[in-house]
Amino acid sequence: MAVVLLAIIGFGAYRLVSHHSRTSAVAGPTQRPTARAKPTAHPSLSPSPKPTSSDVVIKLTANEDCWVLLTRGSSGSQIYMGVIPAGSSMTWTEKQAVNVRLGNPGGVVLTVNGQRQNPNSTTPVTLSFSPGTTTQSPG
Repeated sequence: MAVVLLAIIGFGAYRLVSHHSRTSAVAGPTQRPTARAKPTAHPSLSPSPKPTSSDVVIKLTANEDCWVLLTRGSSGSQIYMGVIPAGSSMTWTEKQAVNVRLGNPGGVVLTVNGQRQNPNSTTPVTLSFSPGTTTQSPG
């Protein structure tokens, strides 16, 4: 009887832990911790005003988990840092130049101002984008 009781407790603990890890893996990027305690800005999660030609609109869709760092080009201040899980998308609209650091560039689809970017790299890469442009410049 003690063996059966231990088996039931063990199975319950296993289910609790496995359910918790699955829930964590599905959680969106805004729920993942970042190195900064208070982010300076949040990516748009709801419809936002139409971007203008003086905006930089960055959309990132992850096919594989990818660590991302977005900073403002002029000041270097952080816009976002975290892991975007596979199957998730995030969009940012900024009014100034932006640097995008991708930890897994081959695992994402990157679109800037409606134009798909092809960061041909298997190692981390930094790309820079300015308002009104659709091409990347070395970062």
